[in-house]
Amino acid sequence: MRSNLVLAIVCIYGIAKEFRPATPFLTPFLVSEEKGFTNKEVYKQMYPFWTYSYLLVLIPVFILTDRLKYKPVVVLEALSLTATWTLLCFGTTIRHMQIMQIVFGIASASRIAYFSYIYAVVDKSQFKKVTSYIRSSALVGKFLAYLSAQVLILTSLADYLILNFITLGIVSIALVLSLLLPTVQRPKILNRISAEEEGLHNVPLTETSELQDKHSDKSQRNIVMYIISDSTVLIWSIWWALASCGSFQVANYVQSLWEPMQKEGQFVGNGFVECLNTLTSTLLTFSLQYIKFDWSKRSELVFFSSSLTSSLLLYGMAQTSSIWISYLFYIINSSLYQMLMAAATDTIAEKIESRRYSQIFGFNTFLALLLQSILTFTVNHQLDMEIRSQFFVYSVYFGAICAVFAVYCVISRCVKWFSKES
Repeated sequence: MRSNLVLAIVCIYGIAKEFRPATPFLTPFLVSEEKGFTNKEVYKQMYPFWTYSYLLVLIPVFILTDRLKYKPVVVLEALSLTATWTLLCFGTTIRHMQIMQIVFGIASASRIAYFSYIYAVVDKSQFKKVTSYIRSSALVGKFLAYLSAQVLILTSLADYLILNFITLGIVSIALVLSLLLPTVQRPKILNRISAEEEGLHNVPLTETSELQDKHSDKSQRNIVMYIISDSTVLIWSIWWALASCGSFQVANYVQSLWEPMQKEGQFVGNGFVECLNTLTSTLLTFSLQYIKFDWSKRSELVFFSSSLTSSLLLYGMAQTSSIWISYLFYIINSSLYQMLMAAATDTIAEKIESRRYSQIFGFNTFLALLLQSILTFTVNHQLDMEIRSQFFVYSVYFGAICAVFAVYCVISRCVKWFSKES
């Protein structure tokens, strides 16, 4: 009975923390008369701070989540979200918005606790059920938030500022719910990591906290060698880091790409786009269980074709002046990435020990954020690029990934051919 009550609170918390109707309209809000920032100030002086913050906070949060027994990190996420929207609603300067992005980076890094907490308070036999519940709760929160935001904007029942106040109210409720969660008493460590908008999926790690503390330092030192020791894990981890870097970057800056087109009077449908993107990604990911395809044996073809597709889609987004075409290309690219991330998670999980899941997935995400930080610094500060030029660079980036895997494909086929001949 107690575990069911806790599960209910966690699910309601998941809906509340993801119910952020202001998210699809963040850039339009920041460049509106209410805030008065320019689009260039937004994507050059504000958004990069999220990437740097997420990168710096991810590792300590990743290490401390288990040792703190989850609840403090769950509260940290909710508190960071509340602080983020407090700054958005009441902040007036670029410095305020930079702090807002830093705090949001802390919230992003802390999301791991939401997918970990429930496994420490329920029996192992319930894992499959609770996984379904907590994943569905997060998706329901996003879907309802994006849909309601678009309806409110289209019907003029709310403006961008009202959406942010609504979001502030809901995430404040999430903060209260996080405080109501009971502290985990058992020392059982059951980690799951998720990346649905950042690229991760939930996979369990079962190990007592005593054993984890004993082996954590050694495991962290050996994680790279562990990845290298299996060719399938290595190649999929490389793709994971490279693809996530580009996809995170696109998601972070796409509203700035759309903003000039929307200012010219084209349809502002960010809410519908994110709503449809969430739905499409979920359906594609769910359909993987029915697709008979050997991902590990066809990895070169998958990486080559998906990277080429992303490169072409991003090139189209960089060139088009139609908001509808840009919306369509964004949905296709994002849904493709989410589907392949699910395939990557399953493929890697089949090859490694269960206690390595969170370590490898966390390490891959850290590499993605490290690459994203380098890419962000290069295009925003070193090259000082306009937003369309940045998306052209992202297209070239995925084109380079495509070329790398094309060479890898040729080499691997030649090696196999010579092996058969000999």
